[in-house]
Amino acid sequence: MGEDRSIEEIIEFFDQDKDFYRMSGGGITLTGGEALAQPEAAIAVLMESKSRGYSTAIETCGYAPLQVIKKVAQYVDLFLFDIKQMDPVKHKYWTGVNNEQILSNVKWLLENGYNVRVRMPLLKGVNNSKEEIDKVIKYFKPYRYQKNFDGVDLLPYHKLGVGKYQSLGRNYEIKDDPSLSDDDLNCIEMWIKDADFNVNLIRH
Repeated sequence: MGEDRSIEEIIEFFDQDKDFYRMSGGGITLTGGEALAQPEAAIAVLMESKSRGYSTAIETCGYAPLQVIKKVAQYVDLFLFDIKQMDPVKHKYWTGVNNEQILSNVKWLLENGYNVRVRMPLLKGVNNSKEEIDKVIKYFKPYRYQKNFDGVDLLPYHKLGVGKYQSLGRNYEIKDDPSLSDDDLNCIEMWIKDADFNVNLIRH
């Protein structure tokens, strides 16, 4: 969010495009890194944005205490909520943290009327199996017809971050290419559609 900028300066920067936001129906989205890692700053930006009439959204992995989720939710029109892996052991292996808090948070949001769009970053051999997709379907099936459940975005792996790692002098840990073929992606999309979910495959 820019440590060298005040909240007022950030909002004033947004204000330059306020006419475009209002004409297009767009708004302000906090993204990352992880915006909820700085909850006070996130809340301040969102609260000021709402006070000026902007629509707000936040991209999050959902790994935060529930009290943070509750505070932030008051000022968020849409949560773009990542679900990377349903199995807790595999989730910790791939991300370094358990997913119990993540799943509990998204459940709380859905059951308390907050708008959520589930996003699934997809990597071959990590979370593209029929078994994994079925677990996602099973977990979110009770909410699929709720007005505040905005469907599922499928986000295929891409290599846009490789160059950034190199420029920072850091090793990129993923050695093989975990990209999925078009056939694989179409198959996953169909599995979710067949369960009567609204699903959107984001192609790069």
